Amino acid sequence: METELIFFWFATIFYGVSAFFYILNFISKKEKFIHSATILAWLGFLIQMLSLAWYWLEGGLGLSIYSHTATSRITGTTLMGVLVFLLVQLFTKSIRPAGILIMPINFLLLFWAGISSIEIGAIPEVLVTFWFWVHVISGGFAYSFVLLASAVALLYLLKEHEVSLIQSPTPQSPETKSTQSPELEVLDNLNYRFIVLGFIMLTIMIISGSLWANQVHGR
Repeated sequence: METELIFFWFATIFYGVSAFFYILNFISKKEKFIHSATILAWLGFLIQMLSLAWYWLEGGLGLSIYSHTATSRITGTTLMGVLVFLLVQLFTKSIRPAGILIMPINFLLLFWAGISSIEIGAIPEVLVTFWFWVHVISGGFAYSFVLLASAVALLYLLKEHEVSLIQSPTPQSPETKSTQSPELEVLDNLNYRFIVLGFIMLTIMIISGSLWANQVHGR
């Protein structure tokens, strides 16, 4: 248990430092900060994977990262949230500034999980069905895409404010404006796609949860 906690807190620290660098990037608009933030986020993700792997080995393969404790649910959800954000970055690098919201939220959730009690206990095998896994995985994706949509919406508002300053009678100087965020139309399209994906995943989560409950409890 001690080893798993060490990995857990190292992952939390990496997420926290990554969030700090995303904030520094927002303030300074320097590429080196966002590059460092992305690397730290990947390192934190890999360490968190080690933490969960150790958690599984110690509790048995029947253990679920989505057991009936707030700690395990939050840990699994933040893992998926960070993974989805990092994978989206690989294909859409212009979305990297969204980390200013995504990483601080995941860091705070993981920190809260860390200061809560952590108890290892295997979930009853009768509950681990196909619909159970569909339910929890789709729930994780729903959280990830909704959080991404929220972060992109924040970037949209900031970009819109920047554009309004530039178009004002006394425009803002180029040195102080942001050049990293995509154009408003791009952000609007990304936000729409993430909201749709989040809605689809949320729908799957609700339907699979109902099927799971019917399969296990007959209602």
